[in-house]
Amino acid sequence: MSITLEEALLLAETASQQSPPRDGEFGVEGPAVTVAAAAAASGGWRAAERSGALADANVLRAHGARLLVAEKNIGRPLYSFNALQRQFIPELYQPPPQTIQDVITSALNRDS
Repeated sequence: MSITLEEALLLAETASQQSPPRDGEFGVEGPAVTVAAAAAASGGWRAAERSGALADANVLRAHGARLLVAEKNIGRPLYSFNALQRQFIPELYQPPPQTIQDVITSALNRDS
């Protein structure tokens, strides 16, 4: 199962507010708190938490393993987005400006 950064942070926040489970408390069914319930209980993200998460994500995007994979795939340590495409990506998922290609280079080096 794949979850978004926002869902993972909500789950982590909810888990940090709860007491640890006792042996066998959850059994086979798993925890009683769903992602939707955690989001409803937490009241959403506060601005400070969101900006901190965004800053952390941008550090990982600029220096993390995905950039190495991009370099292996296309020969340059840049993501295959340009500035025009980047503006249509939700803010939380936008790569940092220094890690994207310019419009002309991305058009010339397209493989599809």
